[in-house]
Amino acid sequence: MSFYDEDEDYWDEFYPEHHSKNINAPAGVHVMNKNESKMLRKLMSETGLTEVELRLEKKYRKMLSDAQKEEGKKDRYLRNAEQALKSITKELKLPNEHPSVIEAFDKLIKNGGRRFSYSWLNPNAKELIKQIEKQKKLKKVSK
Repeated sequence: MSFYDEDEDYWDEFYPEHHSKNINAPAGVHVMNKNESKMLRKLMSETGLTEVELRLEKKYRKMLSDAQKEEGKKDRYLRNAEQALKSITKELKLPNEHPSVIEAFDKLIKNGGRRFSYSWLNPNAKELIKQIEKQKKLKKVSK
């Protein structure tokens, strides 16, 4: 047995039970993320209730909880593909649907490098552009 195993206060100091990711927030204070705060403002304007009153009602509490969980994160492959497509369209100054953009994007996917090292996916450039557009539409709808 060491000194540190017996001393509970020592470990409590370094490993708090509940802590926020925001180091500036005092202990026990809930810091809302962007989606949750946006939903809260919307509900407050619609209902005319305060934040405390909204959080007391189960219906609104559930809505805020769902808004907090919405992340909308893309997988790494789609994010890399979107960045590559964006750079190609900026370079060529043409829209996504243009044949020369699709050709350049297809060439980039085939040569790949470490950005597109998913050999088991082996997507077509047109299909990947459709997936990116679909992801953008879903993001717009969720806002």
